[in-house]
Amino acid sequence: MIEKNKQFWQSITTEFQATLGDNLIQAGVYDRHLEKGHFFIVVENDSVSAVKGLQPLMRKLAAKKMPFPLIMSKEYILTSLDSFPLEFINIKYYYENTFAKEDIFEGLTFEPKDIRLEMEREVKGKVLLTRQYLLESLGNMKVINELIQVSLLALMPVFKGVLILKGEEIPRNELELLEKTDEVTRVVLDSFRKAVALRDEKLPRDKVIEFFQNYINQMVLLMNLIENWEV
Repeated sequence: MIEKNKQFWQSITTEFQATLGDNLIQAGVYDRHLEKGHFFIVVENDSVSAVKGLQPLMRKLAAKKMPFPLIMSKEYILTSLDSFPLEFINIKYYYENTFAKEDIFEGLTFEPKDIRLEMEREVKGKVLLTRQYLLESLGNMKVINELIQVSLLALMPVFKGVLILKGEEIPRNELELLEKTDEVTRVVLDSFRKAVALRDEKLPRDKVIEFFQNYINQMVLLMNLIENWEV
C-alpha cells in the first residue's frame, strides 16, 4: 500500500471513533499489498440504528474513491468462523490496526475441516465463473484485465488456507505466498504469478487464450488436490 493511503486510513479512523464512540472495538487495514488496501471495522452492535451515523463518512470514502469498510460485530465474527474461515484468515494473517480497544483477530483459531470445505467451494466457484466471464468478455481487454485481478484477489485466501492446513508459515508477500503454495502442493502456479505482474502491465490481446487456458488448468489442479484432501 502506498504511504498516502495508509495515512488516509489512519486519519479516517479518528472520525470513525468520534462517530461510533464506545461501539467501536477495532479498526484496521488488510490486503495491504493493494494500492488502497481494504478497511475493516469491528463493533459491539452492528444494527442499522447503531451505525446509521456513518453515512457522511461513507460519502467521504466514495468521493475519494476509497473502498467501503467491512463492518462486522464481534458476535458475527465469533459465530461465523465455521462458515467463512477464509475471509477471516485473509484478515488475520496480514492486517494492521489503526485502533484496537480489543484485538479480535489476533486470537482467532480455525477448524481444518471448515477451511478445507470453504477452499473447495471457492476454487470450484472461481473455475466456473472465470470461464463464464471470459467468454462474455472476449474482445474487451479492460474487462479481461479486471477479471484477472478480481479472480486473483478472491483466491489469495485459498492459498493462505493451503499453508495453514500444511502447518506452514504464511508469507506476507504475494509472490512468496504463491511460491510457497507451489512448493507444498507441487501445483505450478506460474499463471497466478503472472496475474500479479499484470497489475502493472496489460495482457496482450493475442495472449488472452493462452493465459486463461493455463490459469484455469492450474485452478483445476488445485481444486482436485483440495477436493481429495483429508484433514
